[in-house]
Amino acid sequence: MDYQIRIPDRIPMREQLEEVLYGLLTFIDAGSIYVSCKTGQPAIVTTILKKDCRQHGVMLEQFSEKLARDNPDTIFRFFDEKIARTGFKKGSPFLLMHCSLSELVYYEPITKVFLPHYANVERSLKKFNKRSANDLETATRQFEAYQTHISNNDTEKAAVSLYSAIWSVYTSFAVFFTGYPEENYEYPEFDYVFDITNRYAPELRDILDIQTNDGEKILIPLQTAYNSCIKKHPIEPVEKSVLEQAEVKYQHLSRGQKQNS
Repeated sequence: MDYQIRIPDRIPMREQLEEVLYGLLTFIDAGSIYVSCKTGQPAIVTTILKKDCRQHGVMLEQFSEKLARDNPDTIFRFFDEKIARTGFKKGSPFLLMHCSLSELVYYEPITKVFLPHYANVERSLKKFNKRSANDLETATRQFEAYQTHISNNDTEKAAVSLYSAIWSVYTSFAVFFTGYPEENYEYPEFDYVFDITNRYAPELRDILDIQTNDGEKILIPLQTAYNSCIKKHPIEPVEKSVLEQAEVKYQHLSRGQKQNS
C-alpha cells in the first residue's frame, strides 16, 4: 500500500519522524495518526488502531517504551478504536488536545476519523471535569481517613490511607495526560502510573521522585503497609516522620490535581 504521511514543516525533525512512522505502518494496523507538537515540549504521536483489528493499544503501549528510547524527543501513544471513541465521547483532554484536524498526518479512507471539530468540545470537557472532581473527592476522603488515623496515633492504618490518597492523585494525573481510562492502571502497583505521569509532567519529580533515596524512604514504607493490609498480613510500624514527609508530598500533588480539574 502506498502510505501517505503528511507532517507539517513546523514539526521539528519532520523527516526523521516521517521515517519512523512509515516503519510503524508496515506492521501496525493504524486507522489514523496524529502528530502534536507544542513549543518547548516533545512531539506526541497518537495512533488510533483500526476497528476490530487483532492488535491492542495496551500491548503497543509497552512497545512504545522502546520507541521512546530511540526517539527521546517524541512520545508515542496507541489507542484501540473503542477506547478512542469512548475517550472522545467522555471528553478526554488528551484526545481533544492532541488529535485535531490540524494534527492529523495519516488516515485510511475507509476508517472513521475522530476529530474534536465534530464533537461538542465544551460539553465533553464538562463531563471530564465532573469525573475529575469525583477523583479529587476520592483522594480527599482517603486523606481525611489518614488524618483520623494519625490523630489516633495509628500509624499503620494512616500509612495505608495516605498511600491510597497519593495513588488516587497520580491515577487522576495519568488519566488526564494519557487519555486511557482509570482501569488501565493496575492498583496498587505504583511504578507504571508514576513513570507515565512523569513522561508528560516531568516537573512532578520535583515534588516526589521515587527513584531517589529520599523518595524511596517515603514511598516504600507506605506501599509495604498497603500490600500487607490487602494480604491481611501484619503491618510493620511506620515512622511518624515518614508519614509527615509523605503528607507534605500529597499536599503539593493534590494542589496540582485541583489545577487540572
